[in-house]
Amino acid sequence: MQMFFDIIINNSAYIIIGMSVVIFLMFIFCITISLRLSKLKKRYEKFTGGSETHPESMEVILDTYNENITKVAEKYGKVLDKIGELDEEIKYCTQKVGVVRYNPFEEMGGNLCYAVALLDSRDNGVVLNGIHGRNGTFSYAKPIERGVSTYVLTGEELEALEKAKEGAYKPNTVKRNVELDKEIDLKEPEIKEELNIQEKENIEDKVEEEKIEELNETLDDM
Repeated sequence: MQMFFDIIINNSAYIIIGMSVVIFLMFIFCITISLRLSKLKKRYEKFTGGSETHPESMEVILDTYNENITKVAEKYGKVLDKIGELDEEIKYCTQKVGVVRYNPFEEMGGNLCYAVALLDSRDNGVVLNGIHGRNGTFSYAKPIERGVSTYVLTGEELEALEKAKEGAYKPNTVKRNVELDKEIDLKEPEIKEELNIQEKENIEDKVEEEKIEELNETLDDM
């Protein structure tokens, strides 16, 4: 025992220096731990909303984002429905026009008479024929259904009708086929149902992607 005390006394300087180094290292370690704990505390307060700088918790923020995304998805669905309604209405608007000017009277100069065909996307519409003579101007209208008329058409009226069906005044207009239109009408309810299902799936996928992106951005900020 006396030998042990003698060793301590003889090496007390080294022991004191060693203990000082250990204490200094422990002090540095404690400071490092304290800084890390402070950062973790700030993150925790930001997540739970326990500080003045971050009064709202992450749960509240995520719920708010989720509500906003749901509202956007609902508005997006309404927009798609409105676009579908407009597409249906546009089908019955005038999209194809064919115009022919002619002169049926040899004694009159200039092509003052005209035939105009106005058709929608399904080749339904009307053919207007304006005949200008010495005694006045006369207009005639003949209905068109699926590209044909129940009334006898003149050569000029037929020419105007063909121009309209071929999309002479609208290059991107597709020429309609009567039999194909009838087949499309029969399958239209099934096609609409498939499109609605596909649109709903696309909306759900988009909402999920937006949720994941918002969550990733929030985690990155942390």
